[in-house]
Amino acid sequence: MALSVMLCGASDTENVQDDFAEVVEGFGGEAWHYLSGRIQYLNDANASWERNSITSVQEADVCVFVLIDRYGVVTWEKELHAALESGRPFLVFCFAKTYQDYRTLSSKVSDLAVLDENGQRLVRLLRDLESDERQLTVVQFRYNDFAKKLRSHFGTLIERLLRERTTTRPAARGTRQRRPTAKVFLSHSYRSPEINLRFFDKVAELTDLRFEVDRKGLRLSTTRLERLIRNTDYFVGFYPLRGDLETMSRDDLVRSATYFQLELEMAARARKPAIAFIDQRYQSVLNPPRGVQAVKYSAQEALSDNDQLVERAIQRPFADFLLRFEGAPRRISVDDGASVGILVPTENAHDAELGAIVVESIETRGRDTVLVPIPPAMDDRFLARLRECDSVVLSMDHPAAPVVAAYLRGQAVPTLRLRHGPEPETPEPDASVDTLLFGGQARHYAKDVVYWDDVETLHARVLDRAERIFAEPRLMDTTSKARGYFEAAAQLPMPVFLSYADDDHDVAAALALVLRSRFTEVLNVVDRGALRQRARTISDLDRADVAITLLTRAYADAEDCREEARLIAERHASWQLRVFAIQVENVRLDLLGNPKYRRADASWADIVNDIVQELRNRPGSGS
Repeated sequence: MALSVMLCGASDTENVQDDFAEVVEGFGGEAWHYLSGRIQYLNDANASWERNSITSVQEADVCVFVLIDRYGVVTWEKELHAALESGRPFLVFCFAKTYQDYRTLSSKVSDLAVLDENGQRLVRLLRDLESDERQLTVVQFRYNDFAKKLRSHFGTLIERLLRERTTTRPAARGTRQRRPTAKVFLSHSYRSPEINLRFFDKVAELTDLRFEVDRKGLRLSTTRLERLIRNTDYFVGFYPLRGDLETMSRDDLVRSATYFQLELEMAARARKPAIAFIDQRYQSVLNPPRGVQAVKYSAQEALSDNDQLVERAIQRPFADFLLRFEGAPRRISVDDGASVGILVPTENAHDAELGAIVVESIETRGRDTVLVPIPPAMDDRFLARLRECDSVVLSMDHPAAPVVAAYLRGQAVPTLRLRHGPEPETPEPDASVDTLLFGGQARHYAKDVVYWDDVETLHARVLDRAERIFAEPRLMDTTSKARGYFEAAAQLPMPVFLSYADDDHDVAAALALVLRSRFTEVLNVVDRGALRQRARTISDLDRADVAITLLTRAYADAEDCREEARLIAERHASWQLRVFAIQVENVRLDLLGNPKYRRADASWADIVNDIVQELRNRPGSGS
């Protein structure tokens, strides 16, 4: 339900009514004012304007009292008391000239008889508002800055109101306290689990978030991304910056931000309420489109143990965001079972056959289709049909296709494009169309074009792409599921080969336990006393992406360990393995070649974390 905000004052508040409504509606709220008819009316045998005003104050979420130069009896003698008694939060604004006149009269005039009745009431009222008993804050304004000041001071109430709505209070017996729940598109870095967990935990204190994630290994599809963003209530982005800023060039920052920028641009076109928390070290590289609430945060504050710093960095901005859009419509969204629009030429039998193949491929994946001839008449009827489509498949081989593609993009309709011709080894944007349509994001969209040179290829590739686009995501609908997801995302998809001497089994077992929390698989760890076979060792090394050796005197003296070291060095020299040598004792082994040496003078968790960070920050690793 939208936030209801009531404007209270005499009839001269009509001078600020429009500004009041604009600010309140900008926060996603309902503006109540008796001049607009937006207050509670109770008509019965005992009806009265006074009682209706008091009822409205009691039912509003916030009241804004405005004093210009007329004293309103109902406002200041009934509505103000109702607000005070009900505990409703409220603001008090006073026209600057009226306030200054009051201050002068208050200090220099002892006999109020020199004033007319309205003036006497104004002086008494302002004295009362700022008295030791009331201790209310009165905000001065001029007509040209009322909206700005209202927006600023209204924002200070956001966090308090949200906490009142979301904090669990003792509920009546047999009932369950409800909290706001929203389905969001969560844009984040899979490789930054620590910051993801911190942001999610703090946001989850304010509202219940549901979000969807893809299974591992699912390749990027811009059509799929647009569908997922389109069918959510909000867009929320967590954008940390990994790596050593001192060694990162501007080009490094741009590469790190490119995928985030893609998703932000999609959210803006879908006109989704959107908020993005951006590591301030991105400086001006990561710039959300207009309409996205951007929050630049300090990584040190966000990860701090100081609750006030974390609250300032994360919770206050998110509370503001939620109150602005609570109860707002989802804007562009379609039913999950909506049809897929097929926009292909129908000018001859060959084109009709191609259209039938595309329809069959999509329907094989369980989606209904609707055939829309190209070129369409892009009028209201066409737009209405698009609104009923889950997504669109568009043949780019018709001369009118670029115009249709531009229209679909402007309407935020997820579009899979088809092109006749051989598939390029490296998909590149079409300079004549893609660069104009997609700008700096053109290379991402170029990867989501289906190329075909015969009907069999067309059927197979559309079938494959449809499977990717419509694959069922995993729903994270509880905090425990979300935490499990983020913790699993902390694992690198790299098998690790752990090389150690039998005498060091206990040390290796302790390290392996930590490694399993950060890597998908740990190889070559056997039970105490078990024999390690050479064939199994070679097989494990062939599968591994990373090798870690525990260097001790026992390792350097054991022939089987020296043989493992030779095998590791061979694969390291041919770029098949990244190798790290941990010196449990002060031992170096020339057989290993030139690995990364680390001393075991820190905890295993710290050592493994350093290795993980180095692997993630390697060239070409992305975000």
